[in-house]
Amino acid sequence: MEIVLGTVQFGSNYGITNRIGQTSISEVKKILHTAKTAGINILDTAPGYGDSETVLGQNDITNFKVITKTPYIKQETIDGVFLQKVTESIEQSLVKLNVSSIYGVLVHNIEDCYKEGAKSLFKLLHELKVTGKIKKVGVSVYNVADIYEILNSEFQIDLIQLPSNILDQRILESKLLLELKKRNIEVHCRSIFLQGILVSNLEDLPIKFKRILSEYFIDIKKMNLSKIEAALLFCHQIKEIDCVVLGVNNNEQFTEIINAYNKVINIEDKIDFSKYAINDEKIVDPRKWV
Repeated sequence: MEIVLGTVQFGSNYGITNRIGQTSISEVKKILHTAKTAGINILDTAPGYGDSETVLGQNDITNFKVITKTPYIKQETIDGVFLQKVTESIEQSLVKLNVSSIYGVLVHNIEDCYKEGAKSLFKLLHELKVTGKIKKVGVSVYNVADIYEILNSEFQIDLIQLPSNILDQRILESKLLLELKKRNIEVHCRSIFLQGILVSNLEDLPIKFKRILSEYFIDIKKMNLSKIEAALLFCHQIKEIDCVVLGVNNNEQFTEIINAYNKVINIEDKIDFSKYAINDEKIVDPRKWV
């Protein structure tokens, strides 16, 4: 399991537990330096992440592999106009990032995969792959139904980004990770901290999370695990996960995560986290938080 540096905070004020706001330019430089030193060489960004792509392009990211995404386009069908907007967005990403090739482009809005003409979107992305402008075509999904849709479609993907964490174990329980690996699809796991909920102080959380997490926080303390270590260990134990996408606000946070990661990858004893799983989407899906 490798770390992918998520960069949404580099371009916007993101996250329900984010008290710092958008990461400063000077702090971004420190974070990227720390990533290089630690051997972390994949960055995750998107046109929808505010100025993130531009900020990254102002730094030397020559030795990084960059994953970006398609733009959100408010059209019910995928036609020539839609495809032109996607092409222009990817070209703009290349310019903003100051790179000649992008490691991966994900379909950011999963609803685009359900639209009339979706096949032409994937055809376009694979054409860009042939030209060398992108190396991998993928999708960003939110739930088990999305993965079934992709696997049962004609769409050929190389990479998938999906949510999973100690509370949200829906995809793990579905056994679909095994099928993804059978098809040689690279699996990146996001939301492992659930927008910071799983690594926050209990007293700082909304009531609904306090009730759910009080026992869990007590349990991991008895296991001599920090909150960050426990969240990372959950993913590390799932062999089908290739990478975890982790967003940070500052270099201090990032360094703490890297230290926790270095401890976790050497833990051999397996811990059963299944009893903490929650199937309520109003809890595990941030899109449905009120």
